[in-house]
Amino acid sequence: MSRNIAPFGVRMPPELKDKVEKAAKTAGRSINAEIIHRLQQSFEAEQQPEIIRLDEARRASHSEYTELREKFDEMLTKMDKLLKKTDD
Repeated sequence: MSRNIAPFGVRMPPELKDKVEKAAKTAGRSINAEIIHRLQQSFEAEQQPEIIRLDEARRASHSEYTELREKFDEMLTKMDKLLKKTDD
């Protein structure tokens, strides 16, 4: 992290501070880095439902496209058969 970022004091209950300190030690991070890491994770987690929704919409669109393409191909095949009968 850049050293030109202004300090930002945060008040938290002692129990939460203990948890943050233990998590930071386990992860090999400073307390500040642990807090930043966890905040970033929380914002990324908020974005996940939107990403999942978009992926589901993409899959549904692809499925609809595939179904329409199959119907179109069937129609072309029928038209070809009709044209061949007309030529005979």
